[in-house]
Amino acid sequence: DQFSGIIASTCDYLRETWPKELGNLNWRIMDAPVLGVNSTHVRRWSTRAETMTIVIYRLPILRLDNLQGANSNADRVRIEHYVFEAAAHLIGKEPWELIFGDDSEN
Repeated sequence: DQFSGIIASTCDYLRETWPKELGNLNWRIMDAPVLGVNSTHVRRWSTRAETMTIVIYRLPILRLDNLQGANSNADRVRIEHYVFEAAAHLIGKEPWELIFGDDSEN
């Protein structure tokens, strides 16, 4: 489906652009995170550093963010943003730092 395709292509971009830090990046899509009794926020993503995995939560992104199923450019950008946020968190960077890649070799 389109949602999975956007996640996959964004992760491929990040692996290629940041091979040292994200070359082993794994990803999963789950319907929704587990909510605690006192939860006031529904997460859109989570990370598992031990397996270099980001988990993207489909339902909060598509339903709570009022996306139309990843059919528009705006929807695609929103989904990509969550992937960038999760990957950046995984390696201790800000999402905007991942846009252009690692220029330390240039």
